[in-house]
Amino acid sequence: MAIRNNDPKNKKYESITAFITSGFPETGKSTIMAGRVPIDIDFEYHGHSTTLVVFHAALSSKAKSLPMFAGRRLASKLPVNRLSISDPSLSLNDKLRLAWFAGNEKQPGLQSAISKIIRHATSRDKKTIYFGASGGGFAALQYAARHPGSISVPINPQTDIARYNPISVAKWVSSAWPNFDSKNGKILPPVYTDVSIQYCRKRDVKVIYIQNTGDISHVRNHQKPFLRKIHSENFCKRIDVNVGKGHVPPSPSFLFSILERLVINDNIGSISFEDLINAEEAKHSLNK
Repeated sequence: MAIRNNDPKNKKYESITAFITSGFPETGKSTIMAGRVPIDIDFEYHGHSTTLVVFHAALSSKAKSLPMFAGRRLASKLPVNRLSISDPSLSLNDKLRLAWFAGNEKQPGLQSAISKIIRHATSRDKKTIYFGASGGGFAALQYAARHPGSISVPINPQTDIARYNPISVAKWVSSAWPNFDSKNGKILPPVYTDVSIQYCRKRDVKVIYIQNTGDISHVRNHQKPFLRKIHSENFCKRIDVNVGKGHVPPSPSFLFSILERLVINDNIGSISFEDLINAEEAKHSLNK
């Protein structure tokens, strides 16, 4: 059970417009109201030309409080600014652990609202990298698609919510969209729930798709359908790495090295990751 803490030290904005018109964001935590539900962000600006935008995965059973901000330790070792976002839908039900940053009944336009927040906070960037694992990987793909020139780094992402665990999907619908009526033939709320819809069209976005090949269900139900549907001219570099059976990510050191190369190099297409993949798989074999 995760309960949202209302930190009095947070900077507070009554709307997305108020946040944007108040000037470039200050470093620190902010709460932005949208549809009577708070959107919490944690922004660290260091004057770098790259910002890492981080979306958390599903809350673990150990998580006791919201907001949830991911990526702080990873970003601290890189020459980047960091924008971490907590999924506001999780505050609607203390038993909800995953909502894909896809919206809720009080915030049906959440995907547009978060995009506006990100674009404002990254307005000084030369390079913006969207990063997230699992449900956060869905968000990393979804929001990068709305940001021309950006880079998306999803790890073991869900790419189509309808193809994920039915129990988790039903919990999101019942908690975040309690008045949603599926009798009209639609099984999910009227928001983007399949990122393939974004990427089947030509997009000025570079996707670095990291997938544990031992995660059979995500390879079959999410990676393969996504790769079949994306536009042939879209940039998508696969980093397939075997780190064991199930829905487990590669090591933090591996992810750090991937991000480090993306931050340092401007010619993304020329970057090789084979040495990192080989080292990660060798390390995993030794740890068996």
